[in-house]
Amino acid sequence: MFDDLGGISTLKEWTTAHPRLRVDYFGAERRAGMEAEAIAQAKELQCSKLDLVTRVIIGKASREDPVSIYASLEGSGISTGPSLWDSPLRKGYFRTRVAVSLYLTDLRGERRIDFTRIADGPDTGDGGENTRSSVGFDHPTPDDSHEAFFDIDSGRAIESTPPLGFTSPRTITGDLGGFRVINSAPRHGARHEYVMCSSSGGSYENPRDLVQPHAQAGLFDFISGSELHTPPACATNRLPLISQCIWQADSARAMAETVYLNIDVTQSVTCVSTERARAGGHPDTETITLSYHVEEPVPLGLLLAS
Repeated sequence: MFDDLGGISTLKEWTTAHPRLRVDYFGAERRAGMEAEAIAQAKELQCSKLDLVTRVIIGKASREDPVSIYASLEGSGISTGPSLWDSPLRKGYFRTRVAVSLYLTDLRGERRIDFTRIADGPDTGDGGENTRSSVGFDHPTPDDSHEAFFDIDSGRAIESTPPLGFTSPRTITGDLGGFRVINSAPRHGARHEYVMCSSSGGSYENPRDLVQPHAQAGLFDFISGSELHTPPACATNRLPLISQCIWQADSARAMAETVYLNIDVTQSVTCVSTERARAGGHPDTETITLSYHVEEPVPLGLLLAS
């Protein structure tokens, strides 16, 4: 699977299924001193679970080319557990936003700004049942006499004439129905937000959008008793994380050091209720944010001939 280019291994790759990081229990009925599992079994709390899988590939198309790093979360997902409340007047907790950040650091935790993000996905856009996350880039060799096709799936770098470019095509699909993606990637990393954008009643931007019109709403716009629209299935089911990113070193020097792939995942869940009257048409809401952080070593020295 691995070629050798004058002391440089073309490609090294590995996949890591991270142990479940933490199960976070949340809900309005939290009580100190109770075993979390017993509380969950009593359906007094929900739980947030992150199942994280990382696929990392490091490569060098030739001695003259810089090191490239590919990282993917394909196979990962985050869950909210069954909703505590799913009545006409109270719904929650359901997912409204998940933010994913990918970036590289050194041993001291400092950002590696000598690696530039070349491509990342998914792009900004409305989600759907088959949302695609695709990455790829072209990088000619210095003399432009030939180029290497760097194929992630086959794991080989193949010289080609006429030039094809140094290319890493990879597409991941996932069901993001009812969610949209906001891609705001910085220069040296990737940031993707998966944001709830619809419900059974139409578009969604804030909790008030779940409130159905009340026939008896009067001067003060009380909404007590107004029924709620239903969030999309992806707001309560497991949400696939289809984030991926490619970095390229700013120079072509051989690298023996270890860099660290950092993954930050933040999930926001919300409960909405119209059981009590409030003026101004605003339902009672509670939002909880849960955060996860993982560091994975990426030993670039694996590319050097042993």
